[in-house]
Formats: sequence, C-alpha cells, structure tokens
Amino acid sequence: MSFFATLLTAAADTFRIIIGIVASRSIPKIFLKPFIFFMTRLLFFTWINMVMIFMLFVAV
Repeated sequence: MSFFATLLTAAADTFRIIIGIVASRSIPKIFLKPFIFFMTRLLFFTWINMVMIFMLFVAV
C-alpha cells in the first residue's frame, strides 16, 4: 500500500508541475480553467480505477 501511495504522490507532483508550466505560459485564464477542471476530473477517475484494480489484485 505504501508503494501505491508513493505512486499517487508522484502522479500528483507531476500533475502540479504540468499545471505550473501551463500556467506560466501566456495562455488566457478562460482557456486554462476548463483544462484544469478536466485534468483534475481525469486524474480523479484514473485514481479510482487504479484503486479498484489494486483491490482486485489484493482480493485474488
């Protein structure tokens, strides 16, 4: 489980770095807002899927 937590933290850090790079560029906030919302939602669902797969492997 600690490995999984580390993996999740690494993914979150990478995501934050990407957002930082995108935000630092001269992109309008109107374009950036839906992008951040979509990416956060995507990351959240990916995390849920990873948890489900992990639980499945633990069960088996």
